Amino acid sequence: MRRAATLTLLCLGAALPARAQSLYSTRGLGAPVTPVDARARALGGLQTGLIGFSLGMGNPADAAGVVYRGALATIQPSTRNMELDGQSSSVSGTRFPLARVLFPFRDRFVASLGFGSYLDQTWGVIREDTEVLGDESVRVQDVVRSTGGISQVRLGVSYSLAPSLAVGVAGGLYVGGLERQVTRSFPDSANANLADFTSRVTWSERAPLLSIGARWDPASIVRIGAGVTWGGTLNARGDTATALDRSFRLPLEVTAGASAILAPQLLLAVGGTWAGWSRAADDFRTEAFGEFGAPAAPITARNTFDVGGGLEYTGLRSENRVYPIRFGYHRAQYPFFAQGESAANEWSVSSGIGYRIAGQDSSPVVAADLAVERGGRSGGPLTESFWRLTASIALFGR
Repeated sequence: MRRAATLTLLCLGAALPARAQSLYSTRGLGAPVTPVDARARALGGLQTGLIGFSLGMGNPADAAGVVYRGALATIQPSTRNMELDGQSSSVSGTRFPLARVLFPFRDRFVASLGFGSYLDQTWGVIREDTEVLGDESVRVQDVVRSTGGISQVRLGVSYSLAPSLAVGVAGGLYVGGLERQVTRSFPDSANANLADFTSRVTWSERAPLLSIGARWDPASIVRIGAGVTWGGTLNARGDTATALDRSFRLPLEVTAGASAILAPQLLLAVGGTWAGWSRAADDFRTEAFGEFGAPAAPITARNTFDVGGGLEYTGLRSENRVYPIRFGYHRAQYPFFAQGESAANEWSVSSGIGYRIAGQDSSPVVAADLAVERGGRSGGPLTESFWRLTASIALFGR
């Protein structure tokens, strides 16, 4: 029986896979990841409503106006420093939050296929306990790893009702996989019969999604966008004998944004997203996904807001090239937390630069963007600070 126990959460650094991100991913279904490009990240993480080229997945109407076939890809490396109960560690990782292919047809229609991030479930901890085995008191150490995440795949169509008004619809799936592994060792034991061992459980995760949206330009210098995404029930099917089948209700998400040209070369953008995660609160139990590494207190969920904004200056030009400069601020709430703890929040300040070659605002020949963020997270006993880099490139045919 266990005589004494201590829990020490330490990020495992280089021992973790490259996509390791945050210990806040230990809570519930993981840490949310917004699927936007580098321009949107530099302007505060906005998902819709930006004048010019921006192809986040929050509003399927935003693809309207693209006149040439093209593709966009985004990469996002980051470095985090973490502190918990007087101990600190750091970890680096890389995400691929967004990739899209666009295909305009029949003048006013644009079809798109997108792959984006949704929830990050990759983390690692070290758990130390003292147990009594027979007449011997033994210190045990569990190295717990969670590897996986949930992504979204969307097939959408946008339609331009008029030059100033567009609508869109998209359908798809939330898909992912999760593996929890624990390796137990006995660091101080001289008993040769106490050999290290490893246990592993895995799940496959899937849920439907449906998104609708609209985009309106009430004036040539103003754009407003809004989108609604419905998520069904996430079914987590156990792929190993000890993995229990579970189901979780995913939220309804409402995102909105607007931008305006304040001066001929200066744009202001603001926006936000509401997600109804509280409907999933009753779906969690202490043992949910928690055969390894579950917190002692039950998990719950709350509705969340994600807001941001920024400025973009486009005065740097040379011939047919434009080099936008951007600054932004972003603040977000995390949905999952252990009962008795304070819920986590994230903030970041950002800056970025872009590169445009010819073409139209919605379909440049080449669009490359870079954003740098400095921010932090706090909630419960854990605090994190991070540097995050986002880079996007889009190419369009002629």
